[in-house]
Amino acid sequence: MAPTITSYWRLFHTFRQLERLRRNIYTNSSSKQKFYFGILEAFRNIMGRSGGGFYAVAKGRKIGIYHTWDECKSQTEGYPGCKFKKFACKADATDFINEFQADLKPETQSIEYIPLGIPKLTPKIPNPEIFAEKSINPSSSPKKPRKVNPSKRQRLKLPSTTTNPSCISIYTDGACEANGSTGAKGGIGVYWGPNHRLNVSEPLGGRQTNNRAEIHAAIRAIKQAKSEGLKEINLHTDSQFLIKSITGWINKWKRNNWQLASGGPVKNKDDFEELDESLNGIKVHWIHVKGHSGIAGNEAADELARNAVPK
Repeated sequence: MAPTITSYWRLFHTFRQLERLRRNIYTNSSSKQKFYFGILEAFRNIMGRSGGGFYAVAKGRKIGIYHTWDECKSQTEGYPGCKFKKFACKADATDFINEFQADLKPETQSIEYIPLGIPKLTPKIPNPEIFAEKSINPSSSPKKPRKVNPSKRQRLKLPSTTTNPSCISIYTDGACEANGSTGAKGGIGVYWGPNHRLNVSEPLGGRQTNNRAEIHAAIRAIKQAKSEGLKEINLHTDSQFLIKSITGWINKWKRNNWQLASGGPVKNKDDFEELDESLNGIKVHWIHVKGHSGIAGNEAADELARNAVPK
């Protein structure tokens, strides 16, 4: 596998760290040990601890990154549908796991018709969980959302993942019955408010998957907002896959000609290109909310999406 931009950046960053350690030798003799230890760790991070790269196990007995084939084999041999691959760079191995895991949203099962009495819930919407982590390490315990300095966010032009209280909040959701099978049927839901004229509940067009339903629900909401003359909105969704893709991965996919870290093509390339195009001329604050947790707007969007699935 050819080195990626991420690989070169990690290498550059590593040598910067080593240069700082080298300078410390002249002022602190005890730093020599740290310097040589730093060299060892640097090459371990670049080439793998055994010099043989990194084995990423995305589906196996224990998800994670391993440094030897024997370790990888013990987690995958005999495991049904195991998914693993060897990488030269740890960052690429991590991306492989993250991308595979994010695409595993459980399918919607036994969808039933629900009367559109939206919503029979408390009208008070609790503060949503803000999703600010750019990636999830499946082998580690959950982490608190990472805080980003506002000035740094502006310099890096990172998409917003915090709510602007002065903006209108829109909730979107996608549903797909028998997701992943030949007879899958999907629907999208966009919720602006109780009995709002812009609420959307309609079948998903094209390829029927849950992730496509999530993407196109967001596209529909953004296009609606622009047609209403809005320049900034809060978009709430329970899809971490959607948020991570549009706020982080999409930039890397573009640089890599829409190829995943695993080497395969991005499945939803056309959908993400349409979503990316829809963001021109509007600022979207992407907010992650926990699904099926009693948040009125999310429950209403979910109901709209489910009711739109063709029977």
